[in-house]
Amino acid sequence: MMHNSAQSCARECGFVSMTPPVAFDRLIHSDWSVSLHKRWSAIAQRSPNGWSIASLAQTPSPREFLDLLFDGPKTLAGFDFPIGLPSLYLDRIGIGFCELLTLPATDRAQRFFTPADTLFDISPTQPFYRRHPAGARQADLLRRLECAGFDALLRACDKATANRSRAESIFWTVGAKQVGKAALSGWREILIPARARGARLWPFDGTLSSLSSHALTLAETYPAEVY
Repeated sequence: MMHNSAQSCARECGFVSMTPPVAFDRLIHSDWSVSLHKRWSAIAQRSPNGWSIASLAQTPSPREFLDLLFDGPKTLAGFDFPIGLPSLYLDRIGIGFCELLTLPATDRAQRFFTPADTLFDISPTQPFYRRHPAGARQADLLRRLECAGFDALLRACDKATANRSRAESIFWTVGAKQVGKAALSGWREILIPARARGARLWPFDGTLSSLSSHALTLAETYPAEVY
């Protein structure tokens, strides 16, 4: 799904579909989870006769999976955890999403990637939390992150459309729709080490057509949008 402007796309969007011809030779989609045994990956390979499913299996350990991603033809790998942050939140903290990924050793980034003990302990610099206190509400999250409304905690691609309801905010870590814990897991285990090895990230590093010359491009997939 592409947004109206390159700027909003590069900051907020999720990879969900492609209408132009795919210039990659291998496509991978991973159904991600904090639990290793709940992760599954599908791999499609281009051949002279078109695309074929090469494998559908449980995702190996992060280290093995990273080796698999880099060991092969030009690959576009999609993950169903959020890649990006709400633009209003990024403006408030004054740092870019890719900067958070490429500077994981700084005190500021370490604080961001370390969940607070409870929802009532979070702040704009530490927006995720481990536990959900009894009686806590989304209004408490808004108060702690200094936001006037819940839409401020959504990316453009998270908002409701005519075909589906809105997604959950990445910062809300409770309930069946929560995605924050999987996002932190995916960023730490895949995005950060893959980018350190030269992987590109769509749309932050360019258009799909410009990235298809690289060995590995990572993106967000959004199954609900496709359905």
